Amino acid sequence: MQVVEAVELDRDRVARLAAAGAPVHLRACRGIGADLARLELGGWVFERCELRQASLTAAGLEGTRWIGGRLSFADLSGAALAEARFEGAFADNVRFRAARLQGALFAECQLLGADFSEARAFDVGFRDCNMTLALLPGFSFRNARLEGLDLAEADLSQADFRGAVLQRCSLRAAILDQARFEGADLRGAELAELAAGALGRFRGATISTAQAVQLARSLGLKVG
Repeated sequence: MQVVEAVELDRDRVARLAAAGAPVHLRACRGIGADLARLELGGWVFERCELRQASLTAAGLEGTRWIGGRLSFADLSGAALAEARFEGAFADNVRFRAARLQGALFAECQLLGADFSEARAFDVGFRDCNMTLALLPGFSFRNARLEGLDLAEADLSQADFRGAVLQRCSLRAAILDQARFEGADLRGAELAELAAGALGRFRGATISTAQAVQLARSLGLKVG
């Protein structure tokens, strides 16, 4: 795989590299605000690259790897990201709207405020990520094993957590309107500061005795 290091990325340069028809390993490159929309970059590696505010809308990014680097405020709406791997990336406020994320993995990433609305999500993995204030309406976590996720204040309305196992996770003050948790194991999740109407969403889920006491107290009940 060709390695390209420490260059400025613009559409013409990236298009020329893509024209060779083989994946490229970009290392420590900068493309702040670059227009890379609709380019076919499947299998590329982006290592410690600076792509803040870049446009990758509808780009072909299947099997890409994103190692470190900064994608803050980038637009990946409609991108094809099946089997992509994001490892230690700063991706706060990134738009993943309507992206195809089948089999993608996010590990140790900053995803604060990221927008996953209408994303096509199947077998997506999340591990040790900050997803505070993320937008995940209707997102499917069904049967997933979620570890180390901070979903505080995230929009999880209509999200599907059926059969999911949450460990070291936080749902503090999350929006859970019409979310489903049947068969979920929430014993490893923080459930503080939830709206009273959200508590019924946990019907059919497993919680700990301590969590049950906490939820009862949040409703003003005295637990003796």
